[in-house]
Amino acid sequence: MHQFLNRLIGKPGPVIARFRGIGLLAGILASCVGVSSAYATGIDAGGIGHKSGQKQAFEMQKDIPSDARLMMVAAATQGNANAKPVRVPDARFFLQLQGDVTAPAGTRVIDADLFDVDSAQVAEWRDAGIYPICYMSAGSYEDWRPDAGQYPKSVLGNDYEGWPGEKWLDIRQIARLASIIKARLDLCREKGFMGVDPDNIDGYLTKTGFNLSRDDALRFVRWMASEAHKRGLTIGQKNAPDMVRDLAGVLDFAITESPVTFDHAHYFAPYVAQHKPVFAIEYLTDDGAIRDFCRQMVERGFQGINASQALDGSNYYCNE
Repeated sequence: MHQFLNRLIGKPGPVIARFRGIGLLAGILASCVGVSSAYATGIDAGGIGHKSGQKQAFEMQKDIPSDARLMMVAAATQGNANAKPVRVPDARFFLQLQGDVTAPAGTRVIDADLFDVDSAQVAEWRDAGIYPICYMSAGSYEDWRPDAGQYPKSVLGNDYEGWPGEKWLDIRQIARLASIIKARLDLCREKGFMGVDPDNIDGYLTKTGFNLSRDDALRFVRWMASEAHKRGLTIGQKNAPDMVRDLAGVLDFAITESPVTFDHAHYFAPYVAQHKPVFAIEYLTDDGAIRDFCRQMVERGFQGINASQALDGSNYYCNE
């Protein structure tokens, strides 16, 4: 976690391990200077997660965890060029990235971890009319993930500050990352998710160990969007406000953290103008501040929630 955020809210708990983009906020806001207020974007989410079962052998081996077997099948699956993504509902959003995920009544869109949720759970959500989105870190390496051994050393950069076992990726090397990202998108689809929440696309705003640029990030995100859409998946923007003017017409929704606290909500206008949902998240504790946040989100046409910093599903909904 960036020291800037630590000074603001103190030492973060497991929560921000999942949604960490605020850690890059100083750089993000600085990058937005001169960007028209008609443009919009968010602040990001990440994931510390727990160690998953490692991929050991072939699908037929019964001692491999079911998700690892499924991942091996997904990795061998070609994208379906004829698949058509289903529009994300502009409706009540539920976020839970820690613990057993249980969506409350009224949930229409859910964001949950790609590896921590199994296909049976996703099927239950879809049967209940809920639109499931898979969370994955696209711009960082996490050593607890089952595919961690597939990352070549050449793409691994500086440690992600504050999170042991995580490193920034050289997203310029799409050719070296392609098989890993594609396998994750395949897994997302095979599990039944309908959309993708790609984290850490804004490494160019921090010290990654690579000379990343905004153009590098745009190239990487556009490539991911193409691959997601081939598989019939929608894909959202996670943060990087200065990229909204280029991505709002390409991506399908946006997720932003602390848009009122850090005064960047107005950058999301293009998504709303294109009838694409913006899911806004705050971590406020003062009742008055929560009411003000919700008032602004309703006025802007966002789906707003005030979440527990444990990201345990304890959400207050603005649009009830």
